[in-house]
Amino acid sequence: MKSRRLFSIGALSSVALVAASCGSSSSSATGSSVASSSPSTSAYSAYGATPSTTEASSGSLGSGVKLTTESSKYGSILALSSGQTLYMFTPDSATKATCTSSACLSAWPAVSSVHLVVGVGLNKTKVSFLKESNDSSQVVYGGHPLYRFAGDTSPGATNGQGVVAFGGTWYVVSANGTPITTP
Repeated sequence: MKSRRLFSIGALSSVALVAASCGSSSSSATGSSVASSSPSTSAYSAYGATPSTTEASSGSLGSGVKLTTESSKYGSILALSSGQTLYMFTPDSATKATCTSSACLSAWPAVSSVHLVVGVGLNKTKVSFLKESNDSSQVVYGGHPLYRFAGDTSPGATNGQGVVAFGGTWYVVSANGTPITTP
């Protein structure tokens, strides 16, 4: 089973602020030293790549994976900018993903990213990451690790909604981070 550790954006920022305050800095009468809102890589060097989030501005796609919303028969749901619907798995928690077997991950690939762009209309504070044993970071939104479904072969498809497999049920996730359990 893969070992995963939760990387909350808030916690990571706090570590970076503490690390920044321990270093030397100077300020003059005309300015002051301010810690960046982006954590420094050195604060996380023990964990490999540093996951980060960026809020997208209107018309800007940024780089990395972009989390956005799509309109569906279930309302506004989480998706990737490519239109792939995102799902949560009922046995998972904010600190542990349970879809870890190769069979499960083949059918339900985890959404992993080192740099995530959070689309307009989504709440950046709902994003965190689970550190995977292969040095990638699974995206978590609203306390739910996110997955794609291999059976969704076109943008906007929701073929995974309500599927019972691998010891739980798979649901699309609303823009506010809650699972939509409507069949």
